[in-house]
Amino acid sequence: MVYSETNSTAGLPPGNSLAEMSLPDLSSYLPPIVMLGALAAYLGWKPPKPRTILKNWLMSRIEVRWTDNIFEALEDFLAQEWVCKMSTHRLATTGSRLPWNKNEPNSHEEHVMGTTPPRTCSLPSLTLTPANGNHWFIYEGRLILLEREEREDAWERSQSLHLMCFGWDGSILRKILHAARLRHAELDENKTAVYRAQSNNKSIAWTRASGQGIRELSTVIMDPDLQKKFIEDIDGYLQPETRRWHTERGIPYRRGYLFEGPPGTGKTSLCIAVAGLFKLKIYILNLNNIAEDDLNNLISSLPQQCILLLEDVDSQKITNSRTTEPDNSFTTFQRLSLSGLLNAIDGVIASEGRILIMTTNHKDKLDPALIRPGRVDMTISFEYPDFDSIKRLFLLMYAEYPVEEKKEQQQPASSQCQFCPRLQPSPPANIPGNNISQDELQALANTFAASFPEKEYSQARILGYLKKHSGKPKRAVNLIAELFGEEE
Repeated sequence: MVYSETNSTAGLPPGNSLAEMSLPDLSSYLPPIVMLGALAAYLGWKPPKPRTILKNWLMSRIEVRWTDNIFEALEDFLAQEWVCKMSTHRLATTGSRLPWNKNEPNSHEEHVMGTTPPRTCSLPSLTLTPANGNHWFIYEGRLILLEREEREDAWERSQSLHLMCFGWDGSILRKILHAARLRHAELDENKTAVYRAQSNNKSIAWTRASGQGIRELSTVIMDPDLQKKFIEDIDGYLQPETRRWHTERGIPYRRGYLFEGPPGTGKTSLCIAVAGLFKLKIYILNLNNIAEDDLNNLISSLPQQCILLLEDVDSQKITNSRTTEPDNSFTTFQRLSLSGLLNAIDGVIASEGRILIMTTNHKDKLDPALIRPGRVDMTISFEYPDFDSIKRLFLLMYAEYPVEEKKEQQQPASSQCQFCPRLQPSPPANIPGNNISQDELQALANTFAASFPEKEYSQARILGYLKKHSGKPKRAVNLIAELFGEEE
């Protein structure tokens, strides 16, 4: 069909025919468009991929970095069988810092292998976790995407976990984090978690070092009165009304202790036992070769109730100097100064609610400012064991389990403590396999303790000897001369 010019312009007003209408001149827009395209090509810009648009616009995301304690809790949670089964790319690690125990009946290795490793097996524990990349799994009916990312360059190596779900409501992701924290706490219910500061080139963070069984206070052989005083002081400090009292009066809510005495007398052992008693985590910090900024970051990241342990502070190079010593190596790194340490543990940025425990073999070498009242609220002196303490060590080693002393053998009421009722364990009536009565074992303990000069041998030295004769109390008494022979 052929249309005439009259038909095609019939509906237009006079003077507005197609021939008379002028089209816009697009040539004026062409140079800016070309310039923008050239700039994008020069800068290497590329249009976003559909996958990127999906993650950034249509999904909720939570990032967990390795420098935070929640990272290991989430990693442990994702190491469960139901998550790993849905992942085709897994990371196998041995000797992991995760709180799996290969000898526990519910260990991850049993889930994976379906068998229990023999007791004599020397293989390290095996843990499977989702490896780097993307992993899909279902949690409470919702599809969840886990992205594990590891970045490494010449200066730093870091890891992060990304949890993502469809939609803008990320409550399901918060549920996963909450469940991970609860499960992590359950695994540590009967353990004392120990953390150390781990450096990763530029960054430094607390990393779980171990989770050891809770140590009984009755196994720490020391002055019962000092132990009772220390335990009751910590218990009073951890009470909610104590924190409220400090807050109302504007007093920093912190507590500091100094354990001083010869090596091997139980300073670290008491710290571990107290942490287990009050369900506190231990954070061990070595002050050598640490920068002031790193120390401030570590101190400020401590949880509200924990133990910060500084071991052998007299051997660390900053406790006698107030100026930063220059480093003679080729690096520009500068060691921490004493003033920097004091500001970190007792300054504006110092964390509230923590318990500081410093151990030293030589109190006289410490700067007075480090141990002044306010920074150190109580000093506990440890000594080599006397006759009674050596006897308790012997009974502790050869008793099947500690039991209460008879009333006539108990300490005076002033030495008793509601938190440590078994400060002096006594053996049961008979020890299986030895056929030694309680009276005979008491006599052996008296003979053993009488063989030692008082306060000349450390608890660690005596325990080391007794462990060589484990389960053989008579042999330990008869061969006591070999311990003295080691001194010659």
